[in-house]
Amino acid sequence: DTERYLTVKLDQPMHISAVEFVPAGGGNGKIYDGTVWGSMDGENWTVLSQKKGITYTNQANTLIDTIANIKSFDIEVPQKVQYVKIVADRSNGNWFAARAFNFYEDTTISKNPTAEIEYSTKEPTTEPVTAKLVNASANITIINNDGKDTYVFNENGVFTFEFQDEKGRKGKATAKVDWIKKNDNPSQEKPQPEKPTTPKPTNPTKPNRPTISVPEVIKPVTDTVEKTDQNISNNKKTYGTNKVTVTLPNNMIAKDETLKVENLTLPNHLQEEIGPNRENDYFEIYFETGVGQKHEITNTTMEITVQIDSTKQLLDVYAINADGTLKKLSYKKVGANKITIITTKLGKYVLSYEKNNEEKVEVEPEKNKEKTSKITKEQAPKIVIVVITVIVLLGVVILTMIKKKKEEVEVI
Repeated sequence: DTERYLTVKLDQPMHISAVEFVPAGGGNGKIYDGTVWGSMDGENWTVLSQKKGITYTNQANTLIDTIANIKSFDIEVPQKVQYVKIVADRSNGNWFAARAFNFYEDTTISKNPTAEIEYSTKEPTTEPVTAKLVNASANITIINNDGKDTYVFNENGVFTFEFQDEKGRKGKATAKVDWIKKNDNPSQEKPQPEKPTTPKPTNPTKPNRPTISVPEVIKPVTDTVEKTDQNISNNKKTYGTNKVTVTLPNNMIAKDETLKVENLTLPNHLQEEIGPNRENDYFEIYFETGVGQKHEITNTTMEITVQIDSTKQLLDVYAINADGTLKKLSYKKVGANKITIITTKLGKYVLSYEKNNEEKVEVEPEKNKEKTSKITKEQAPKIVIVVITVIVLLGVVILTMIKKKKEEVEVI
């Protein structure tokens, strides 16, 4: 093999002062004669260092032996390169192997200034993304972009900031954005309500025919939903359960994720804070990934629709903060048994209803009935005695009257 070499591309050009060859273990594959080349473009090469007649004390099978047999290709005048090629001009076994190559930079030589890019968001979005130049290695002046350190991407693309330091040394930093999602319906309008139709007069000469009513076609939920708040855009997707539906931006949820609603037991201290005579529905809303983990969604405007108990009076809606405290929310009632909430994150919620006292009202008549029945049984013997006494007295009176009548007849 006459082409025994390895080419390395550095992250950025630098002044290389030495390259170390860390040999692999074993008898073969070691460099006896070697040359280190350097290049800025990977095509035009310059010799940086060359060594011949390299020897080794052993096969470098252990870590200690390996360190003892490291060979350094020193560069007398450090050169600024981005590509380095190590060539084994002669080796044992007609090939070469290495555990590693160590590259050394001369930091005493002036370096070009550098900077990093910071983005307003790295989440998929339909909004513009702002790239900002930060963490400069020196005091720099931006020489393009009208001297501004920010650049706004209205669509996916690439922009390179150019700058120089106080000594005139130039540098570049490239910003790339590829997570802006195209809005397929930017001019979508809200559907207009249907105008009432005026029935046509029937023809008196013809019998009236029965009207055929066409059932309304209900469209399934799609990626585009009607805008319900100024913070909710058209490019949305809705996920639902029997109790809750969540509407949020497209591409936020993976295909294998599922909306979950978990009923919870409200802690006593929160029950006391909400107040007495309340019935509270405490639950958590979250998305579950395909591997059973919760997907936390924050800093994203979304609409939550919740099914409520229409037989009870809803008094308040609360969210549970990260520190476990209550946060009262505003909501909008939709029909008789639903409410909508505009929020920026999913989590735990409490629906607080007025306590239903109907059970107490129903129990009272039963108690009165039982009490009345009990009093009647206690008085029954007394009533029987009174009735018997009245009958006896009545019998005495009748007998007295008969006797008196008989005496009168005998006298006559």
